[in-house]
Amino acid sequence: MKIRILLLFATLTVACVPASLSEQSGPDKLAIVTLSESQNGSTIELSSGSKLVVRLPAQMGTGYVWAVVKQDEKVLRLAGKNIESNHNLPGGTDAQVFDFSPVSVGSAEVEFAYKQPWQRDQPPARTFRFHVVVRN
Repeated sequence: MKIRILLLFATLTVACVPASLSEQSGPDKLAIVTLSESQNGSTIELSSGSKLVVRLPAQMGTGYVWAVVKQDEKVLRLAGKNIESNHNLPGGTDAQVFDFSPVSVGSAEVEFAYKQPWQRDQPPARTFRFHVVVRN
């Protein structure tokens, strides 16, 4: 019985950790927050010295790519992006990774669209949005 209660407590404790605390290095290290598509619509908090990583699944061979379509560069700056490929599975899902750095204290909406860039008049196949609050 004690083991079941302990397992339940451990599960609830892990499930309640907010995204902003999901990955911390040591006291002098950069705090890194990682978001995935399952956190669509969430609100996250960042400290001014942290880093935000957004990792979204994509099938690059189809021509669909994720693009940032809304962000406030006064609050959050796109610092870089890359593609993590799974070369073991032909046609497998890759991941597009976007690195952001807080610029100033404030809040902003960030939105991504998953679409084929040449299809300008078509709505995106998927969207990913989150609200970010940057504190000191």
